[in-house]
Amino acid sequence: MAPLISVIIPTYNRAKFLADAITSIVGQTFPADQFEILVVDNNASDETKTVVAEMIARHSSHAIRYFFEPKRGSVAARNRGALEARGGILAYIDDDIRTTNNWLHAIDTVFQDPSVHIAGGRILLEYEVPPPRWLECFRMKHRAGYYLGTLGLLDLGDRCIHIDARFVWGGNFIIRREALFVSGGFHPDMFPKDLLHYRGDGETGLAIRAKQMGYKAWYIPEALVFHRVPKERMTYERFDNGYFRQGVSDSYRSIRNIFLDTGRTIKRRGMAGVMLAKSVETAKKQLRAMKHHFNVLMQRTDEEKALFRRFQNEYWKGYRFHQKAVKREPALLQWVLKKDYWDDTIPHSDFND
Repeated sequence: MAPLISVIIPTYNRAKFLADAITSIVGQTFPADQFEILVVDNNASDETKTVVAEMIARHSSHAIRYFFEPKRGSVAARNRGALEARGGILAYIDDDIRTTNNWLHAIDTVFQDPSVHIAGGRILLEYEVPPPRWLECFRMKHRAGYYLGTLGLLDLGDRCIHIDARFVWGGNFIIRREALFVSGGFHPDMFPKDLLHYRGDGETGLAIRAKQMGYKAWYIPEALVFHRVPKERMTYERFDNGYFRQGVSDSYRSIRNIFLDTGRTIKRRGMAGVMLAKSVETAKKQLRAMKHHFNVLMQRTDEEKALFRRFQNEYWKGYRFHQKAVKREPALLQWVLKKDYWDDTIPHSDFND
């Protein structure tokens, strides 16, 4: 018998979308007794709890469970979902996602193969209003399709294929429970502005670690979901914010690479290692970015070229912000270098005052 699938929805102040997400899962062409839905309320201040209670009452034939997680940040909510789940397969989606009705069936079909441990599904976008023309410039090519990370778009074609672990995204992230725990669980992500220095590389860090443990990542095209894109997400300012946060995440990863993945210790490297992480990773990323943008900028308008420069500048602001914060605050370095985040209590530091 196939293992139970636990659908986990971490949520924060998106009650207006949450009901649609749950409804889409309840409407699956998949037996109700073979999956459960866990909603993890990450200390929301809106009507989230009421919405879930209404869904539970309305769909009593389905196992829908609600959990309140007071700790801030998505790592706490994702971890809580994993710890509370009864299923052998954990399927994470965002709270503004709408699944297609054969989503669970597609997941179940692929995970019948015991060698499959981690996978991501196709993510298409549902725009609230027609997107601006400049948005198309940031859609990146992949050997099998294309993607737009800032909005969560991932379309790698119609075939089930092996993919780099970095393309298993949190909006449609499926992993065997055993593999999640063996790989150490999720890294921190999605903190509010006042805790942004605690941000890490989220599900990407988990996926990379799973790859290092020998688990191959798969792309499941028929496990299709639609991601809502409201008007306010398609502005220069929101992209500024997205690129800044990506810079923070990449700084976090570069520091871990220096101290952990290379086997060097804090005692041997000290803060010099942090600065080395900055210089080496910055140089590599700059070279890759220059190579890519040299090939595409000649076809862009002056406005689009200016946007590339603007968003890249925000990325480096985020990267430098995090590097400086780690250099200043020893407790933050210890947070970055944690073996895992099952104890996701944020350490006290000057930043918390």
